[in-house]
Amino acid sequence: MDMIFNKPLLILLLASIYACKSESPDAVNSKKIEAEKPMLKVYPTKILTAEITGMTCEHGCGGTIRTNLKATGGVSKVEYDFVENAEKQVCRIYFDEDKVSSVEIKKVVGTINKKQFSIKTLSELDLAEKK
Repeated sequence: MDMIFNKPLLILLLASIYACKSESPDAVNSKKIEAEKPMLKVYPTKILTAEITGMTCEHGCGGTIRTNLKATGGVSKVEYDFVENAEKQVCRIYFDEDKVSSVEIKKVVGTINKKQFSIKTLSELDLAEKK
């Protein structure tokens, strides 16, 4: 039995699979780094709320960003308010400012997947009580 493939549909399907490919060289390298480091509990002292451009999907792109940020050893959690087809995605990054700075976080995000993503700070909220 001969199967007839719809070429445009097949091309679109393949393009969408590769657009969100989460096993980028950066992600693979960060997984190696993460596997080599003992996982220590991170107690966040700040929440960075930011806009990220360049995300095409929450699971692949968001997972790659999350993995790279957690590999810094100073990020405990990354949450997204993902809106399909939006140019900018809002995220909240919970981090310990004694282990990683917001400047370092922005640098990490900006270098993932050959600079696919850019990040703009909207706000920073202190969680730790000052003595």
